[in-house]
Amino acid sequence: MSVRVQLAFTVACAVGCGDTVTTAKAALNNADCQRCHVDVATSWARSRHHHAFDNPDFQRSYTEEPKPFCRDCHAPGGLNAAAEGVSCLHCHASEHGVVTGPGLDRDAPHPVSRSATFGTDTCARCHEFEFPPDSRRPEGTMMQRTMAEHQASTHANKSCADCHLPQTELANKRVIHDHSLASTRDPDAMRRALLITAKREGNDLVLSLVPQDVGHAFPTGDLYRRLEIGAELHAGGKRVASATRYLARHFAPWRLEDGALNPAFEWSVPDDRFAGPTAIRLALNSDVESGSAALTWWVDYQRVDERNAEAPQRSSIADEIRLAEGRL
Repeated sequence: MSVRVQLAFTVACAVGCGDTVTTAKAALNNADCQRCHVDVATSWARSRHHHAFDNPDFQRSYTEEPKPFCRDCHAPGGLNAAAEGVSCLHCHASEHGVVTGPGLDRDAPHPVSRSATFGTDTCARCHEFEFPPDSRRPEGTMMQRTMAEHQASTHANKSCADCHLPQTELANKRVIHDHSLASTRDPDAMRRALLITAKREGNDLVLSLVPQDVGHAFPTGDLYRRLEIGAELHAGGKRVASATRYLARHFAPWRLEDGALNPAFEWSVPDDRFAGPTAIRLALNSDVESGSAALTWWVDYQRVDERNAEAPQRSSIADEIRLAEGRL
C-alpha cells in the first residue's frame, strides 16, 4: 500500500502517469515520486530507509517492545504502509508542496520549495530525540543526539546530505543524490571512516583513532552501536593476558541483576565515544616479558542485540565489522 500525503495544491502529472490529472487537492503517493524519479527511487529501494521497519534488527527489538514510539520513525506511514518504511514523501512533503535542498530549478508537475538547511533539518526528525516518557531517564538525556553532535563537530557547516546522500553521475551524465544510505552497513565505508594506528609500549597496546571526515561522534545513532577494542598476549602457545574496552554511551540499568533498584540509575551517562583524534591505552597485565610474548589486537564496530549494562562483554551481538587488527 503506498503512502498518501494530502497536499493542497494543483498537480498535473504527465510523465509516465497515463492520462494527465489535474485536481485542486491532490493526494500524492510514493509511487508518483518513483514514476518521475526512477534513478533516485532505485537507490532508495535498497536503502535502510526503505527497510526501516522490516529489517531483521528492528523486527527483533520491535517484537519485544511493539511501541508506537519506535514505529513512528520506522514506519511513519502506519502499519498498513510499513513495507515502504521511510518513503519519499515522509522526508520531502510539506504544506508548501515538495521541499528539497538547493539545486537547479526545473519544471515539475507540483510546487517545489528549496531550503538550504533541508539536508539536515529533515534528518533531525528521527535522529535527535528524548527517551520515551516511561523510560525514567531525566529530561535532556536524549536517546539519540546526532544533530547536536554534528553542530559541535568541525563539519557543522555541512549538511547531513553532503556526506550521506552524495552526488552520483549516471551513465547518461545526469547527476543525482544517491539515496541508498548504506553508511554503517557498508564495511568498506566504515573502515574508511577511521584511521587506526597501533603501537606497543611494554605489554600495553596504544591505539590512535582518527575520524576521517566524520561529522558526529563515532559511533553515533542508536544506543546499540559500540566499538570493541581488544588485545591479547600469547606466549608459549597460550593466552597469558587479555583486555577489552567498549566505546559507547554507557547507561546504568534501572535494576541490578539481583533485581534491586540501581541507585546509580540517574547519574550522568558516561560517554567515551569520540569526535576527533583519540588515543586509547589497553594495559595487558602480565609477568611475561614483552619481548617473549606476541600482542594481537583488533577494533570491531558492533551492533548489540541485547545490552548488558553491568557486564558489556556478555551483551549479545547482532553483527559486527572488523575495522582493523594487527600483531605487535
